[in-house]
Amino acid sequence: MIPRSTLLDRMNGRTPLLEHRPKMQKLSELEGEMIIRNILDLDTRGFVARLAGVEDMTNYILESRGGKRVGKLWAHRFVQRRPELKAHFNRVYDFQRALCEDPELIGAWFQLV
Repeated sequence: MIPRSTLLDRMNGRTPLLEHRPKMQKLSELEGEMIIRNILDLDTRGFVARLAGVEDMTNYILESRGGKRVGKLWAHRFVQRRPELKAHFNRVYDFQRALCEDPELIGAWFQLV
């Protein structure tokens, strides 16, 4: 059974809690999807996605509608909130792996074989 207060709230136009966008979010859902689409498009073209680029895109959108700039950790938290973006950001370059890419070391191995 649905409480009477819930029915009255819905009849008066109050949005349900699940559909309510938190006031602390700077971007709308559409703007967030635009940024995600842009990052994924850059990745498919072979460009590296960087947090500074995400921050610049967001600040550009916010400045166009007169909003305040995002904080310095906003882009990092945005990527962490979106699981589809986590795999598209830079990882720390493994130095041991870089040593294995040295042509002289590889050539010496092939000479042994």
